[in-house]
Amino acid sequence: MTLTAPDDAAGFRFEVRVYHQDNNVDGFVYYDDFSVEAVNTNFPEPTHYPENFEATTTGLTITLNWADATGEQIPGAYLIYGQQGDMGDFPVPEDGTPVANDLDWSDDIVSVNVAYGLETYAFEGLTGGQSYEFVIYPYTNVGENINYKTDGDPPLASASVSNLVIINAEDFEDGTLGTWMQYSVEGPQVWEPYEFQGDIFARISGYDNGAVENEDWLISPELDLSSLQQASFEFISARNYAGEALQLYISQDYDGSGDPNLFDWTEMTDQANWSEGSWEWTASGDIDLSEFLAAPCHLAFKYISNTSEASAWEIDNILVFGESGVGIAESEVKQLIVFPNPSSGMFTVSAESAGHLELFNLSGQLVMELEIQAGLNRISTGSLKNGLYFLVLRSKSGQINRGKVLIN
Repeated sequence: MTLTAPDDAAGFRFEVRVYHQDNNVDGFVYYDDFSVEAVNTNFPEPTHYPENFEATTTGLTITLNWADATGEQIPGAYLIYGQQGDMGDFPVPEDGTPVANDLDWSDDIVSVNVAYGLETYAFEGLTGGQSYEFVIYPYTNVGENINYKTDGDPPLASASVSNLVIINAEDFEDGTLGTWMQYSVEGPQVWEPYEFQGDIFARISGYDNGAVENEDWLISPELDLSSLQQASFEFISARNYAGEALQLYISQDYDGSGDPNLFDWTEMTDQANWSEGSWEWTASGDIDLSEFLAAPCHLAFKYISNTSEASAWEIDNILVFGESGVGIAESEVKQLIVFPNPSSGMFTVSAESAGHLELFNLSGQLVMELEIQAGLNRISTGSLKNGLYFLVLRSKSGQINRGKVLIN
């Protein structure tokens, strides 16, 4: 018996079933000389290119998406070339010569083969502050029979990777301490998530029917800053009642567990602005972490209370961020004036000159871009979710201005 699969079959399964009759048992069934033959069909080149070829950026990743090519002859796969910066024309693949996967950007160009039907591919770990271009060629067959579609204009896509990198962002809005952990050295009180008027933050108080002696740490996860050229840390704090000031530390030998007092910590308390009381939220300002790029580190808030005084402290909107790659020298970057900040509905950007403004969320994803003029520019927040955003303004002269805005 010979079974022939249809021309459009993408796979097959061969199955043999044996049944017993009248409850008979035992006996034998023998099969022999099975064979499968494949006919190598040399398909013509694809009829069309894929459509809606687009590139989007998230952090240091560019994701390509497209709609599969259609037509009388669909492709079996796609070849994607990528290049860093404006390197001119892409190579044109030749029929009969397959192009292997090559994801090494050291020569500024890469290639990757993607199966028909996937409609997406992500390039990860790219260099911050760089632009990238991509082209896609559909093809049929493999090996010496490979047949690329190269007539007409192949789809192009481009995207830029900001050299802004978010290492850690924590707003406690999920009702937990999130990526941070508390460690109690002494006393019954601990850092815990706390909600007030719909806002959730980390809170510690050493008061329980009287002041209680406590030592409690709120410690970050391990932070790897090695990919950054410079790094910063910021948060907001609120406090009330008399008691010791909250302390801020950084360690490069803490192992992520156990009593933090058994490890080496560098105090950074005086590098931050702190709430002066009455539950007034105060922005810390940017705390420079650039001297700690060489090894992974942990940040920590240390709370102390005693039987005479027990203040209450609240921490929110923790952010560790920096710039990767060669990027722009920090001396060439100016601070962008943004007000009101926090903002609701509208905010204003004061620009010294016209340029291209980009807004990034805490995932490093570009969420808005527009051209602005010299002077005051009012920008609607209607399409933005509540949260912290980074602003990057690139003027036509090449000047870089950066700022942040909190939308609530």
